[in-house]
Amino acid sequence: MNEEVKNGSTYATIPFTPLSAIGQQLRTNLYVKNQDGSSTLADGVLNQFSDIYDNIIDRNDALKFHGSGERLSINNHTSILAIERRNKITVQDTLFFPFGRISNKKLPDGTDSFKIIRDRP
Repeated sequence: MNEEVKNGSTYATIPFTPLSAIGQQLRTNLYVKNQDGSSTLADGVLNQFSDIYDNIIDRNDALKFHGSGERLSINNHTSILAIERRNKITVQDTLFFPFGRISNKKLPDGTDSFKIIRDRP
């Protein structure tokens, strides 16, 4: 391909969603507790809500690829996701966060319900 075929119409589609398009978001992280008492981020997912997104799985969503460690994902009844972009959330909506490869769940003092800590062997 030579430079002449590159013109203004070649880049008409924006490859990423502009930040101004995002309405609301929920970032959910899973931490593991190390033997020294510190915590390490093990996994995480992102839900974004806006009128510009659909509730069906499309190119705006990202499938989850699991590694060998602790896992957190979004289950929308048809797919397991790392990122879900959907219409604005309503009181009838429910978000499902399946966990995997987690043992000895432990919530440290003062921890909110979404921050689950597991002691590392």
